[in-house]
Amino acid sequence: MIDEKPIGAALSRNLGSATAPGEAVERELDAFIEKRAALEGPEAGEELWQQSVLRYNARRREEMRVA
Repeated sequence: MIDEKPIGAALSRNLGSATAPGEAVERELDAFIEKRAALEGPEAGEELWQQSVLRYNARRREEMRVA
């Protein structure tokens, strides 16, 4: 015991309703994901996709050259 509280007592706190404590966490995660998606915009995803395709094509060319 530390400070009259058993070790791990903070881990058992209720994060939402008693029947579904994970719901509050899930709601917070959804809000975070939506906020980040709104900040990035569709152009950021398109740019990342294009970079991914370029890397993939370069790797395939190198594999074909080696083979």
